Formats: sequence, structure tokens, C-alpha cells
Amino acid sequence: MSRDDFKLPVVRRLANRAGHRCSNPDCRRDTSGPASTAGDTINIGVAAHITAASSGGPRFDTNLSSAQRSGIDNGIWLCQSCAKLIDSDDVRYAEQVLVGWKASAELQAKLRLQTPRRPQDADEPILILPSTDSSVSWLPFSARATAFVGRDVEQEKLKSFIRSDAVVSWMLLLGAAGTGKSRLALELCHAIRPEWSAGFLRRTDRFTEWPHFRPSRPTLIIVDYVASRAADTGALVLDLSRSSAYLPAPVRILLVEREQGGWWERFLREESQSESAELIARQHDEPLRLGSLPHEALQSLAADVAGLRQLPWTDSAARVFGNRMRTLDPLGRPLFGMMIAGYSTDEGADATINPDLLELVLKKEAGRRRELISNGERYLKMEHLATLATLVGGLLPRSDGFDFLAKTEIAALIPNADLVDRRTYRDFVAATSTEATLAGFQPDILGERVVLDRLKTGSGLDGITKRLLLTAWNLEPDALCDFILRSASDFPAEHGIDILCDLPCESEETRAKWGWLVGDLIRIANRSDDRRTQRLLETLGTMARTYSAEQVVAHFQNEPLPPNTTFKMHSLAPNCIWVTYFSLRRTDMSRRPRGSTPR
Repeated sequence: MSRDDFKLPVVRRLANRAGHRCSNPDCRRDTSGPASTAGDTINIGVAAHITAASSGGPRFDTNLSSAQRSGIDNGIWLCQSCAKLIDSDDVRYAEQVLVGWKASAELQAKLRLQTPRRPQDADEPILILPSTDSSVSWLPFSARATAFVGRDVEQEKLKSFIRSDAVVSWMLLLGAAGTGKSRLALELCHAIRPEWSAGFLRRTDRFTEWPHFRPSRPTLIIVDYVASRAADTGALVLDLSRSSAYLPAPVRILLVEREQGGWWERFLREESQSESAELIARQHDEPLRLGSLPHEALQSLAADVAGLRQLPWTDSAARVFGNRMRTLDPLGRPLFGMMIAGYSTDEGADATINPDLLELVLKKEAGRRRELISNGERYLKMEHLATLATLVGGLLPRSDGFDFLAKTEIAALIPNADLVDRRTYRDFVAATSTEATLAGFQPDILGERVVLDRLKTGSGLDGITKRLLLTAWNLEPDALCDFILRSASDFPAEHGIDILCDLPCESEETRAKWGWLVGDLIRIANRSDDRRTQRLLETLGTMARTYSAEQVVAHFQNEPLPPNTTFKMHSLAPNCIWVTYFSLRRTDMSRRPRGSTPR
């Protein structure tokens, strides 16, 4: 049977209708431009067949006539790489997928013609699929080192969120550290691609034109660690909601965080009742909370880890794992299941349970890192840099890269971040390979423990860590507060939390931020007789009396004190629960620190 190839006029029309860009929404590269020789051009575009040009080809359709196979409706404009890609995997890149690609590419080309004054970088945000080499580190969620099991109910709820009729909607995914929130979000992205554009919105993304966003296909935006960018995320959802009538495809925003803390009011913009109502109207459902993984799923996960680590997995090993899981992590979290299976399980009735699983894992991880960097001085400098990055939730480059770190007092303690080999650094902290940020130690709970262990008196690193802490407070105070809150939630009894909270408040803005931190720490402690709570309240009271012009308002039982009163301690009965918030609050709203919201 002869091939039904496209004639030249059809090829030209396909290229023109796509704006001479690849129609793969994950590519969109230009396909034509000038050659080195004057007057000549280069074309790397291909008029590819949606259904094959001849029998035996990918996606061949016997119902089409020869004219239909060579007609423009059966063609899609792609770069040469993507043309090879779709023919090499015709199951994943089925006919309906390619038809959707073509329609969205032509729509985007049309929008660029209709709105020529739109900013050139305002097409679409950059959504990433985090990926970590499991042969380097298998614990981060992005390594996908084990089969994803035990979350069928949650997956169905998220798919219902995706399939809902709303043009724009958002949902909140909550869970304690290690419950698999980010892995669940990542699996959702993989499940709906390539029909959807789906991925994590990276912190370094400079996309700001949300009112002008016109998605080329249905889009899922994952905002992980939403607490650190709550106000910006609220603005993102609000902008998309207000432009929903002009969106050519639906948009979903999945917010991922441990709990609804003080960031929640900032996200909901509660200083404006109308804006808050707009946001709530777009909420798909109540927050989805991840709890324990079922016993059968934990056993399956542990068996996967045993296979990955080349450890024996027998009935005896399974029983030992189950006993240790109940002892070391009654919450039944998958991350802890992976650590127990990989580092703490051996056969035998007299097998010893390590009293501190995280300490054991940290020793293993430190050994892995020392294999990467054998030079002692270089290793320490890299560890200091990673610790600073952990304190601020990842170091973000600025316009001059990381040159700003050279101007800090810890410059001599860390390597030149601009010259650090990115692959070595990513392997060092077990971070994803697709993020421009210098990430902190992964998974997060291990990073928290690294910092707290360094702060212990006599560690040899406590003084250096305090200097890194002060630098973090000066560079990224909001991100540092988020780290402190996560650490206090995971390790409430650690003395290092008190050191983390011992921060200089030399300006009105830092006093306000510290007050917010105190409020959230009290909510986490949930007790009025907690030692840390009492000490923080005493310090806050002293601050209020010293800076009385800044109008400190203490909230008890959701009833604020009169605006002009100074701070006053209320005696509460032991174990009495404090209200969910307690913070410095300004009465002059127009002078509120940027990014803050009254409570």
C-alpha cells in the first residue's frame, strides 16, 4: 500500500497555523529561523500524521480515505524530536491526544495574533515534574522508588476534583510530615498527562501575568509548601477566578501543606471580605487530609524497599517490620515505613530496635554524602550551605545569581554557590533534578533533624549553625518562620526549637514577623502551661511594653483587647487551650508590613 504523504501546500498551512512552533505543549520550540548563510533558512519542523500515512504505521485508521489521510485535518506540526517521540510510543500519544495538541497549539497562535502587546513571557508558567535519581537517594518522594499504594480513596477524590465542571477551582491537601502528600500530588500529575498540563509551580518561576493566562490545554498547578507563599497563591487564584470567562481550558490549583496554620488567613485575604468570599466560592471541597497508610499497603511498600535495597523479605521479616512500625511510628506514615524497612529491619526475634530511627537514617545519609565529597573542608562547607538552604526552604537565586551570599557574614563558611556543581549539590541533599533552587536536605523531616542536631551544645557545629540561623533570618524571615513551625510540630520537645526562636527583633517589621511566629507556635503547643509558650509570651509582653506605639493586641478566646491597651498576661487554668492565634497586630492597616495580614 502506498503512503498518503502531505503535499507541500498542506505542509505550509500546518506550519503557519501552528505559528511555526512545535505543537507538543511540553516543547513549543520554534521550528524555523535564519541559517548561517545570508538569505537562507533552517527548518526543523515536520508535518506529522496523526493517524499513519500507510498500513502498519502508528495509529493507522482503516476508515480514512487516501485523501483524508493526506488532508490537513490528519496533520500536526511538530519538531523533529517530537515527531519521532509520538511515533515511538503510539499508546501514550494516542490520536485524541494529538488532536488536542493541535487544537491548543493553533489556539495559542491565534491568541498571540489577537493580543500582540501581551508580555513575551506571559504565555504559560513553568510547571515541573520533580525527579530524583533513586540510585543516589531513594527516600525523597520525587525518586518514586516504590510502587504507589494505599491511597485509592484519596486518588479518586482528586480525580473528582480534576473532572469537576468548574472552569477554575482549588483544593487543599493536608497531612503530617511523611504521609506522602507530595508523592500523591506527583502521581496525580503523571496520571493526567499528557492530556493535561500538570506539574509543580516552582518557587523560582517569574510568571506574574495570571490575569492574561490562557492555558493551551487543561492545567493542574501544584503549589507545594504553600505556607511560604500564601499571599501570592491567594492572588494567583483570585486572578484566575476573575478571568475564568476568558479561559479556553479549565484550571485546577492543588495546595499542599501540613496543616491550616497562620498562612490560611493570608491565603484567604481575610482583610477583605469580598475577596475572601471570591476565593471560598472557588474551593472544590473540604480539605483532603492524609492519615495512616493501611497495614497491607505498608507491608507492600516495605517489600518494595527490601527489593530495592537487596534485603531479604520473608514472613519473619514482615512480622519484624510490622512490630517496629507500630513502635517507631504509630501514625503509619509511608516515609517512616520506607526508613524502617530500609535501615532498621533484620530477621530474628531478638532483633534490636534502634531507639531513634532518624538518627540511624541520618548516619546512613551522612555516609552517603561523604562518599560524594571525600575532602573534609569541602564537605563541611557544602554541609553549611545545605544547612542554610534548609533553614530558608531552599536558596533562591537573584538577578546576580547567588552573589548576595558573598556579602553575608557567613561567606567564608560556605562555597561560592554560583560555582558549586549543581549535580553534586543535588545528590548531596537528595534534591530533585529539575529545580533551579539550591534545595535543603531532603526529605524535609531529615533536614529539620540535621539542623536541630547541629544546635545541640557540644556538637561542634552549634556556634556555626547559630550564625547560619541569623543569616537566614536576615535573608528570608518568612521562610525561616515556616521552617521553625514545621520543626516545632515534628519535634516539640527539642531544645533546639528555643534556640531557633531566639531571633533579634531590631526593626518594626521583624518584631511583627516574630509576633506572628509566636502566635503559630502557641497554636502548635495548644497549651497555656507549656514552658516554651510561657517564655515566648513573657518576651512578647516585654516587647509590647517597650514598643507600645506599635499597638500590640493580644487575642484571647477570639476576643481582642481594646486597641489602646498594652499587653496584659491573663492567668488561665493549667492545660487550658489558647485560641488559635496570637500575634502582633497593627491598627494602621496602610502601614502593615508587606506580605502580612491581620488576624
